[in-house]
Amino acid sequence: MMDNSLAKAQSLGALDGNSVAKRDSLNKRDRVDFFTFTLNRSGNIKLKLAGLKANADLALLDGTGKTIVRSAKTGNKPEKVQRPLAAGTYYVQVKGTGGSTKYQLKGSAVSADGGTTPIPAPGTGTRNNPIDLGTLTNIPVGRSRDTAGLFDGERKFYKFQLAQISDVNIRLSQVTGNGTVRLYYDSNRNGVFDLSENSSIDVATGSESANDAASLVLPATGTYFMEASSNSTTNTVLYDLTVTPTPAPGNLLSDPGPEESTAYSLGTLNRGGQLEAKDYVGRVDETDVYRFTLGEAANLKYNKVETAGNIFSVSSTLFQDKNNNSLIDSTEQVFSFANVTTASVNLQAGNYFLLTKASNVDNAAYSLTLSAS
Repeated sequence: MMDNSLAKAQSLGALDGNSVAKRDSLNKRDRVDFFTFTLNRSGNIKLKLAGLKANADLALLDGTGKTIVRSAKTGNKPEKVQRPLAAGTYYVQVKGTGGSTKYQLKGSAVSADGGTTPIPAPGTGTRNNPIDLGTLTNIPVGRSRDTAGLFDGERKFYKFQLAQISDVNIRLSQVTGNGTVRLYYDSNRNGVFDLSENSSIDVATGSESANDAASLVLPATGTYFMEASSNSTTNTVLYDLTVTPTPAPGNLLSDPGPEESTAYSLGTLNRGGQLEAKDYVGRVDETDVYRFTLGEAANLKYNKVETAGNIFSVSSTLFQDKNNNSLIDSTEQVFSFANVTTASVNLQAGNYFLLTKASNVDNAAYSLTLSAS
């Protein structure tokens, strides 16, 4: 009976990439057992309660003891729960609802990032200390049964980063009342949600009858903040929040800058050669500038594919730096690759800039290929 409260929960340790098994028992005098475990980074947790001789239920709880998910089958059938979780501390409740029984509890977690992300601070949910969902890869990360109100002190704040360019879906569900989640970008990249960054880049809404998810492509160049609030002046909302990233990886060592001085160098292109760039343009980063050298006169073939996002949301303009001043002069435009996926142009040897932009500030991950013949 030493483990019948959260304060006395048995420790399962850190489950990141590990599996654990515990054996215990329940009876009329000891109907509830608690266990605790930690995740050092976001991951997919699996729990199984088996070996039952009488009915018992299994529940996964958050760090405050709120139920995230419960399994309550009839009889002595095994109980299973599975859930993507952010880094933090969690509890497991095993509750007997029948007679005496022995049981085996198994737990495992697959880390979302292979064990490379530092332990994030959990956060309290305030603007100055948002709940840290960690660095997201390809595993959904969620929060269950959180609450938020209309006014500043009642709103709930979150933050996350992306391991790579991703098509991100943000969903507010299981809502009691009407709620809204707004997504923001840390534009000055200082890790703090400044008041000057109060211009949202997308919105997700939820109600008891309908949900409208936010879905957009985002780069892995900084921190994102989310703000959950109620649309009612009298009631708070009770909700589940899920962030699902679908990777659309790039291939560049650094993010291309928006100006000539920060242009990404693709190197030198000769006949028979090829240059490739995979990156992002959109609301967070509208313009990518590339530079390359054409080593000899050749026919340049341009090929572009939006790997995530809207088709024709990426356009490029080619400039030849004829006066070699390392600047893009309007009189040096050679070709416009607007609303096309492929085109070719005959060029002289020299230095070139390729200005790539988001059309109508759409969000897209893209792949560019330049080949010479």
